[in-house]
Amino acid sequence: VEIGVWKGRSTFALASATRGVVYAVDHWCGSADELDGVYRELKTSEGRRLAFAEATNNLWPLIDLGKCVPLRMTSAKASTLILADMVFIDGSHDAISVEMDIRSWLPCSKMICGHDFDAVKNTVAKLLPVVNRGPGSIWFCPSGSTP
Repeated sequence: VEIGVWKGRSTFALASATRGVVYAVDHWCGSADELDGVYRELKTSEGRRLAFAEATNNLWPLIDLGKCVPLRMTSAKASTLILADMVFIDGSHDAISVEMDIRSWLPCSKMICGHDFDAVKNTVAKLLPVVNRGPGSIWFCPSGSTP
């Protein structure tokens, strides 16, 4: 599962590299920092429709192969529908959103990981006692090390 798909670049990489299926979860409404910047058009339903269309267009080859399933919903809603081997959190980077994502997915995933460690490290460290660093700004918490 990838939380925070936006245009689908990392989703494409994940779905291309796994033997399984990637559930691409995003509400395509943008985050608060995006709405204050260049993505003001997301405040309209037409803007959100266009953002979703661009992402699914970028992912279409993998959707067609059954390697990617876009889910236009919140992370919390998706966590009630999916048991995941791995969840990659890369949605909103504010503390409240990251905490909600981690708490939502802890009971139903084997591994939680994400992107932009420097932006989310305090929240991640508060909720996950064992946090490992991967390349770049990737972080992960393996199965069995969660509270």
